[in-house]
Amino acid sequence: MRALTDPLTSAAVALAGATILSTAWMTSIAYGPMPFWDAWEVVSLSRSWGKLWSLHNEHMITFPRLLYGLDTVIANGTGKLSILFIWVFQLTSAVLIVRMARLQMWVAMPIVISLMFWGRHLENLSWSFQVGFIGLCFVAVLTMWLLQRTSTGAASLALAVGGTAAFWSLNGFLVPVIAAAHCILNKRYAMAAAFISALIISLVVYVVSGFGSAPGGAVQLPRLSHIVAVGLDIMGRPFGELILRRKAFEGVAEGLGSLIGALIVGALNGLLPVSWTSS
Repeated sequence: MRALTDPLTSAAVALAGATILSTAWMTSIAYGPMPFWDAWEVVSLSRSWGKLWSLHNEHMITFPRLLYGLDTVIANGTGKLSILFIWVFQLTSAVLIVRMARLQMWVAMPIVISLMFWGRHLENLSWSFQVGFIGLCFVAVLTMWLLQRTSTGAASLALAVGGTAAFWSLNGFLVPVIAAAHCILNKRYAMAAAFISALIISLVVYVVSGFGSAPGGAVQLPRLSHIVAVGLDIMGRPFGELILRRKAFEGVAEGLGSLIGALIVGALNGLLPVSWTSS
């Protein structure tokens, strides 16, 4: 509480509040109850709760489907409940990131809030279908925050949250991988093994559900390589869009996004031995 009396911290809190309120106002304008694009895939209970363990394109969206089903039951499919979850996830993630940042609050808070609530996120914060993407980001942040705690309960909860991240979307496979690496660097080998086991179990569920294969067929390496490229593109696309306009050079932009994503993964893997040595 004493930190909030600091003038710089008070100014940061005021700025963060103003940013969040302005974005919330824009969200209320951008919101619409009519499903569009991928949202039609889960517009009914039979397509949400009825297909919890089926793939949506390359993704298994088990937990998002649960939220879409709740939205149908509680909010008549208007998306309002999903948007409420989106904002709870995003606000909680922001708080946890500020708490984990090794910076003064008056420095960390404006940076985090400006990045998580600026206009580029308007689609994510106003479209109910995005609850899966925002939810996965929350799962990743919560997992890392829990791993900073030393209690057995926190570790178990971290495994329960991060170990099931792949069932929010394909990108969720990164969460147990990063969590396992974090545990290895901190000499928590049993936890690392648990996260790797969760990763393997998730991959088995994906493969059994048709991941990387034609409907009813065997796993095909070309389809798997395409899925890997899609995942890398999702990771590198924001940086690629700074260089090329996606609509003008769609194929080139996707290739560039995949290349940047691969470089990011390679750089992170290259940092692991350095981190291991320094620890």
